[in-house]
Amino acid sequence: MDRMKHRCVEAKKSPLSAGIVERFEAIVTDSENRYAYSDILKLIDFYLLHPLNEEKYAQEILRDTFHWRKKRKASDGSESFFLYPDKMFQQMLETSGLKDNICFLYTENATKKALVDMDLSSSHICPVHPRAVLNMNSQSKIVEDDDGNLKVETTNAEPGWRCFFRHIRNAFAHNNVSFFENGTVLLKDFQRNNDKQNDKKMTAAILIRFDTLFEWIQMIETDQENN
Repeated sequence: MDRMKHRCVEAKKSPLSAGIVERFEAIVTDSENRYAYSDILKLIDFYLLHPLNEEKYAQEILRDTFHWRKKRKASDGSESFFLYPDKMFQQMLETSGLKDNICFLYTENATKKALVDMDLSSSHICPVHPRAVLNMNSQSKIVEDDDGNLKVETTNAEPGWRCFFRHIRNAFAHNNVSFFENGTVLLKDFQRNNDKQNDKKMTAAILIRFDTLFEWIQMIETDQENN
């Protein structure tokens, strides 16, 4: 399968120079903007303080929300619901424009190549089209096939939705969030050694509209069963 590539004629831009705190301050004080301080606090609480990639928060936030559940019928005919986050994750990707523009990779080299191919390897990029590259946590082992050939097999890969929220959480936690003048935001994650960021080893980059972050919160926390 050919690697996914982003090619467009949009002019490349660099993000605004202001940091995340300054940008949040500018957003809430803009008379034409609909966001208040409470909205920003909600954003931080949802993606940073109670991120869904952590099981305890996923269970707490998602267990009573209909569209994160799937019906299961037992042999005796009784029905029950269980968490099915992939259902909502697909809807998140569709509404954000990421559905056909997201790459999940297992290795460092593959991730590095994908970041270049998707025009996300630097901060001077096309800021218009939503897209993402994410490195997934997994385990690898060498196995031998029936012909005696050795190959690397990837196992225990984290679910896509959990990988997604993990990288968003890390971007906010380590101040790797950049804003563009057109209203998009770039969230990056990097490998860390002894709590020190390695700027040469990016593990994820997500370009979306800033509004999308709020739309996802509303989508996730709204019980569609009662709508």
